[in-house]
Amino acid sequence: MWLFDLQENTLNRGDELYMMLYANDSFMWLIVILFIVFIISVAPLMSGEGIKQKRVLIPFFTSLLMLPLLIFISWDHVRVIDHDGVSIVSFAERQEATWQEVDHVVVEPFIRRNPGTTNVPPSRTALFAIHVVEQSGDVYTFDNFGFNNDKMSQALEVRSHVVGKGIPFFVQQPTEDQWSFMIIELENEDVDERKFQQLFTPDPQ
Repeated sequence: MWLFDLQENTLNRGDELYMMLYANDSFMWLIVILFIVFIISVAPLMSGEGIKQKRVLIPFFTSLLMLPLLIFISWDHVRVIDHDGVSIVSFAERQEATWQEVDHVVVEPFIRRNPGTTNVPPSRTALFAIHVVEQSGDVYTFDNFGFNNDKMSQALEVRSHVVGKGIPFFVQQPTEDQWSFMIIELENEDVDERKFQQLFTPDPQ
């Protein structure tokens, strides 16, 4: 979505190992839904068919008013892994930890359930998360990594930096159910399986 690309380019400082937009997932999905509603309601209005229909006007004006407001409120909501540590910014609050304060890092595969829509059946997708665990026990979670080359390359860059800092890096092995969905992703001919092997090979401690 072009809006997310614009937001990422605006917030990017150039020293990030990984950036995840929207520290609050609910905001991201609400913005996506409102954007879709706006696009769907614009078509009948432009054709003149929906100008007098409340079922078109109400969602159009609701999305038109709410979308800019939500974008403004959540513009700088971001989760970042960089050379200094990790940080989460949400609602003008900032949580952060330097690498000296980090106890260990864990990669965890998981299955995300997509509820589907009227025309799209429910589905499940294999993803993986990176959990950065502070010595205090606080956890910073980055849970939108997919099994594609870009995401795995970014995760490998994080791993290399973490291991270089002498921080334990653990890999949680997938369950049988998780593995069955991971195989589907890895069968894509564009996916470099070497990146997967590098990422999911446990680091010798």
